[in-house]
Amino acid sequence: MRRHLSCLTTIKFFNESLSLRLGSVEDGVHPSRLFYCMNKSFLIILFSITSIHLGRCQSVAHIWNEAQLSAIRIDAARPPVQARNLFHVSLAMYDAWAAYDSVASPYLLGHTIHNTYYPFTGITPPSSIDSARNKAISFAAYRVLKNRYALSPNGYTTFAKLDSTLLSLGYNSSDTSTNYSSGNAAALGNYIAQQVIQMGISDGSNQMNNYAGTGYTPNNAPLLFYYDGNAAMTNVNSWQPLSFVTCIDQNGIPCGSSTPGFIGPRWGKVYPFSMPVSSAIPHQRSGQDYPVYYDPGTPPMLNTTTTTDSMSTYFKWGHSMVLAWSAHLDPNDTTHWDISPNAMGNTSNYPSSLAAQQSFYHFLQGGQNNSGYTVNPVTGLPYTPQIVKRGDYTRVVSQFWADGPNSETPPGHWYVLLNTLSSYPGFQKKFQGQGPVLSNLEWDIKSYFVLGSAMHDAAIACWGIKGWYDAPRPISTIRKMADLGQSSNPALPHYHPGGLALIPGSIELVTLSDPPSLRGYANENLNKIKVKSWKGFDYIAYNGNTPMNAAGVGWILAEKWMPYQRYTFVTPPFAGYVSGHSTYSRAGAVSLESITGSPYFPGGLGEYVVPANSNYLGFEAGPTTTIRLQWVSYKDASDQASLSRIWGGIHPPFDDMPGRMIGEQIGTACFQKAKALFTDSLLEVQISTNLNNPICSGSALTFTATATNAPQNAIYHWKKNGILVSSDTSNVYTTSNYANGDIIACELSANGYVAGSNTLTLQVSSCVSTTLNVKVYLQGYYVGSGFMSPVLYNQGVTADTMICDSVTVELHEVGHPNSMVASARGALQRDGSLSVAFMANPDYYYVALKHRNTIQTWTSEPLWFGNTSVLDLTTDPSLIYAYNEVPLDSMYYGLYSGEINADDNIDLIDLMTVENDISMFAYGYLPTDINGDGNVDLLDSPLIESNVSNFIYAVYPN
Repeated sequence: MRRHLSCLTTIKFFNESLSLRLGSVEDGVHPSRLFYCMNKSFLIILFSITSIHLGRCQSVAHIWNEAQLSAIRIDAARPPVQARNLFHVSLAMYDAWAAYDSVASPYLLGHTIHNTYYPFTGITPPSSIDSARNKAISFAAYRVLKNRYALSPNGYTTFAKLDSTLLSLGYNSSDTSTNYSSGNAAALGNYIAQQVIQMGISDGSNQMNNYAGTGYTPNNAPLLFYYDGNAAMTNVNSWQPLSFVTCIDQNGIPCGSSTPGFIGPRWGKVYPFSMPVSSAIPHQRSGQDYPVYYDPGTPPMLNTTTTTDSMSTYFKWGHSMVLAWSAHLDPNDTTHWDISPNAMGNTSNYPSSLAAQQSFYHFLQGGQNNSGYTVNPVTGLPYTPQIVKRGDYTRVVSQFWADGPNSETPPGHWYVLLNTLSSYPGFQKKFQGQGPVLSNLEWDIKSYFVLGSAMHDAAIACWGIKGWYDAPRPISTIRKMADLGQSSNPALPHYHPGGLALIPGSIELVTLSDPPSLRGYANENLNKIKVKSWKGFDYIAYNGNTPMNAAGVGWILAEKWMPYQRYTFVTPPFAGYVSGHSTYSRAGAVSLESITGSPYFPGGLGEYVVPANSNYLGFEAGPTTTIRLQWVSYKDASDQASLSRIWGGIHPPFDDMPGRMIGEQIGTACFQKAKALFTDSLLEVQISTNLNNPICSGSALTFTATATNAPQNAIYHWKKNGILVSSDTSNVYTTSNYANGDIIACELSANGYVAGSNTLTLQVSSCVSTTLNVKVYLQGYYVGSGFMSPVLYNQGVTADTMICDSVTVELHEVGHPNSMVASARGALQRDGSLSVAFMANPDYYYVALKHRNTIQTWTSEPLWFGNTSVLDLTTDPSLIYAYNEVPLDSMYYGLYSGEINADDNIDLIDLMTVENDISMFAYGYLPTDINGDGNVDLLDSPLIESNVSNFIYAVYPN
């Protein structure tokens, strides 16, 4: 029986509150599922009813989002991939919802996204919009999820869950039609999924090769971290892979390699949502593109030849702070903190420079500048102090935000937070906190789309920076600097300009006064670098897989230092700068703040409880006391996520702050652009030029930008090859300064985001004339014996009985078939002959032929063009791409006819258009006159019906 998807308003509050799953580790619920946001006054009530679960009030969007989060938890841990997948599923559901909305504009359907058009002819409003929406959303999500998790290491489990979810909603997976014009909502969902999947094939993610990172080679040999030191690191400022005895990724999945490669080294090439491609700074290394959005500039780098380099000083400061904070991970630490909102959170000023960072972070005691809250800003009541051991708090924070194993990865973590706050008792689902209360479905659809776009763009920006700057991780650099020595005093032993800076009580030289276990029983470690930090896995005793104690903090050799992470994972397999957690978390926080219209969690308190002695930490015992992670604002949670990576030994502080700043901008831009889609007021801009390619050298070029929904006095930013060349209120840019291959684009800023135009790639030529003589027949016009009907004469266009019609011929680049080099239109004679002239350089080109009612047809191979070339397409179908020609008689072949609406398919839409003109007794020069006799009548139907039944569509190289 189909699950009911709506609830009476009078019981909505109770059902939503009952659907929250609260509990403790003793309940058998994984800790990552126990997060809740609530006002303290609801705590006892909610605990008493947590065994009841009424899921029928969840929207279908929520149901499919939970299914995706389940899939992520058992998939390979690839944060940028999962961010993309979350966005694409969210946008599939959004477009399915928007297709039925009278105001909102779909994102993909009917729009050109990154130079690709996604056709959509609209739908007939169904009798029940709610039912149709639920069905379309479900099929769209189901199909995209099936595509995205087909190669998951636990794909069988995920597929079974997806199938059961669809079935539980009352839908049949065998409904695979994409003919949405029939009114079948499942077909619309399938069609949307098809378009999203197609977009994903060419979005730069390399999905077809399981997202393999190509074109990148590490500058360092792998670190065998189970040995001391880091002799393998020869480039101290580049990322270094890690080699494991047993590698298990962040999600608890075997890595498939003992030395995992860089995940997404060129993820900056993936198509973004809010960031115009033209806004990326185009970097190149080893012939490979590394686009960088929101470029923060070069990170601090270690100089191994001098101690006077200021950036090297920042580098050492940052890694010294990682070591200092590692000394906080001790359950026996006597330092106690109030971790309630009384003392934590409410940071208002963030550093914008490296110098300011040094006073923002608390180097020795840990944490950052914040004022806390005197009272709850929502209720006006004071917060209850929570005094705990610093060592318990820091360990829990490190693992809570680490997102592993069996977790949603950082992008999915913010979806969990969103779902939880949406279920908060009494929470009103008002978009931006204003206007009417939205239905569960509309709230989920819009909030998922906003958050998904932010996670997606955060991944692209962050990983673009990671790939280009290729910065190392603390596990590599701390051990390498330890090998080099100390850089504080040339008069002391083991001096090296690139070594660690000595800090009394934190980083020192090994001396004879140290115990033999540290200095070595033969004093072999004398004058090496020792650090006071978390001691590592050798100090943890286990009963099977259960840790019996904690490693604690003490003096160890710096060459043995380890991050506070699992031994089978240690550090994520990609470069450090900038921090992914900081970027994702701040983008997520801004998204939630924008969606809800409030900076605060519902009730002024978000809370996550980790019971004492719960084995929550996984690899060591603890915490010794119950820890309640509490946040007043979404940014408080984001800040804590950022700091957790320093305590965890994953990032130095200078990786953190740029990520927060970038995430802030991305969260704002994505929300504003999504909001414009919701109100059908999206800012768009298209550019054109007065001359078509190829352009003769020295010609004056005028580029014109045409904007939609542009505000008055908008600023047009014209760019050439990514560099700003003009910025003013004029939508026209004129130049005679250009070269072959130049890329022109325009960006327009408004309403908190930037709209990027299409790009025009200039083909500059010496204007050599090339004549192409073509012979081609058109199926509908062919009358036999190598002749076609005098169509233009029959349709009253010309008195010349030897002309059939006109055809457009295009030349396309070999390496980039989508890029047209030249286009010419010529008169097609009745015998199939056609002569066109191009201004193009002699070269190899694909040839495309386009006619008003035939499928566009391309040559199978690039052809050489000199001064004169000949192309006969009437006798040999192997010359046509994918043999996409139709036999006309025993001797000749022709181009398929019946393509009326230019969507590259001969389908029922084309047939309906012809039949409509038949009913209207139409005549004259019309594309629906399939046989070219001057009338649209029953003689035109049979041919197009045959092509529809044979599923004829255009095929051409990508």
